[in-house]
Amino acid sequence: MKKLFKSKLYCKILSAVLALSLVMAPVASAEVAIQADVTETDVTLTIECGEEFAGKDIVVQVIDPSGDLENLKTEDGKYGITNSDVVNSNIVCVYHGIADASGNIEFTFKPNSDKGKYAVRVNAAGLYKTIETNFEFITDNDAETIVTTLAENITTDAVAALFEKPANENVYKPYQILGLDKNALYASYDKADAATKTKIYEGISNGLKASATKDAATFTKIFEDVVLVECLNATTDAGAYIESNSAALKFTAQKAYTEIYNKTDVLDDSVKVEFYKAVAKANLSGKSVAAVADELGDILLLTTLSYTKAAGVLDTVITKFEDELKDAGVDFDAYSDADKPLEICRDIVAKQPFESLEDFAEELNAVISEDDGGSSGGSGGGGGGSSSSGKGGKVSYSFSDVAPVMPDVPSTSSYVFNDIATVVWAHEAITVLHEKGIISGRGDGSFAPDAPVTREEFVKMLVAALGFETSEAAAEFSDVTGNEWFAPYVYSAYKNGIVSGMGDGFGVGLNISRQDMAVMCANALNVKGAELKAVKDGNGFTDEISDYAKAAVEKLYNAGLINGLSDTEFGAKGTTTRAQAAKLLYEVTKAIS
Repeated sequence: MKKLFKSKLYCKILSAVLALSLVMAPVASAEVAIQADVTETDVTLTIECGEEFAGKDIVVQVIDPSGDLENLKTEDGKYGITNSDVVNSNIVCVYHGIADASGNIEFTFKPNSDKGKYAVRVNAAGLYKTIETNFEFITDNDAETIVTTLAENITTDAVAALFEKPANENVYKPYQILGLDKNALYASYDKADAATKTKIYEGISNGLKASATKDAATFTKIFEDVVLVECLNATTDAGAYIESNSAALKFTAQKAYTEIYNKTDVLDDSVKVEFYKAVAKANLSGKSVAAVADELGDILLLTTLSYTKAAGVLDTVITKFEDELKDAGVDFDAYSDADKPLEICRDIVAKQPFESLEDFAEELNAVISEDDGGSSGGSGGGGGGSSSSGKGGKVSYSFSDVAPVMPDVPSTSSYVFNDIATVVWAHEAITVLHEKGIISGRGDGSFAPDAPVTREEFVKMLVAALGFETSEAAAEFSDVTGNEWFAPYVYSAYKNGIVSGMGDGFGVGLNISRQDMAVMCANALNVKGAELKAVKDGNGFTDEISDYAKAAVEKLYNAGLINGLSDTEFGAKGTTTRAQAAKLLYEVTKAIS
């Protein structure tokens, strides 16, 4: 016998009997599976109880989204159906049937109009405790209907109405039917203040009006783009927001990102802070993601030119961005013909910061003219005033007058050695380590940046840079007797677990490989208890890295402390140069400090 009870009268008559059977149901170990086949108008439920229930009575209750299984419990924690449940329409239907030979039953019913989660409660032949589950009464077409209806009268208020929170979380509102609550950017929207949310509603409204296509997918894309921009515009932590959303903002596709932001040897931490501050001051509201990406690139370039103190890095950036700076008015023919571009860049440092790229171009041209013996057409250094329209109608940005204090990273405007102009990426590292007495030159004013480093030379620099105490306790290395200048440093490194040697010796006199340099630095960081923050994910190196060094290389690369010789080649077994050693040691000391 199969019956589907949907009228309130039938349910009232049946309620007392069902309540008694459900309350007294004993516990058993049976498993029940419930499948829901949902259409726009009805739902077919398939209840699979198992063969042991073949021919047995099955009672199923379906409760609408406004109902609550917990509220239907009696004081003793049991379940029952009361007249009140039925009268208040919490129960959509009660089905009573006989399981087939497989222990299954199937029936179809029409839910009420609410979209959302419907609760299901099953009691099989009174042999075990009532089981509970739910299904979603919603289809893809419901989302399309919402957008189609909105398209007939697109207003900010109409968009705002889609985001009203439900009084009961089981009853779905339009934003849930559209699936926005499951979108990766919904959390950012949800945390936004009222003013930002209003801008988001306005942005969605304007975006949908301007779009030729008005469907659920288009609505979702507009929602994502608008939330990205408006939340960036409103955030008080632009750095964290950009780090988390750089790809979605299309910032990673910008030349300024690949040539400046993603290169630790170009973008100094203090300059990065100024970049974030400038972004926080910029008015990005109402702009497209593409326009914001372009603006981020412009701000980063201007910030780098305005705060980078290393002349070699400035020269690199100016050369890399020739086309962009030509558009701003830089006389690149004159700059390229200059005998001493680094001297020009040192003079430019004295005029920082700049209010616009056009302002930078004017100052650079004036410095070039002065160095060539001509008259100066410059207007003096750009101050830290408020933002204004730059020359040619382009947007300019203001910067703070005081640069943030960064840990132990002194600024330099000249090279300390006469042969490091070719390794601008290591200039600051060489300068700082030299000032601390960790590295030294050749005695003739040169540093020999491309010369190889021996294993004992690198250990000496590493131990000194990280402040390890030297040791007289001998290590069992056949090639270290204890009388050598490097012995106390090798013994200290061995004692602290930084080195283990090669065979029965240390490898004195051998040039240190890039992978061994990475291993020693990773070991030293572990000893110091340094917690490295991952800024990259994996690497694309295809050349062979020895098994014992893979983890160390990966760790340092992910933390942004070391790079490859190219995007695909690490050069693991190649010889470390003095410039490379200085650069890595400098990054390691900063990571610890």
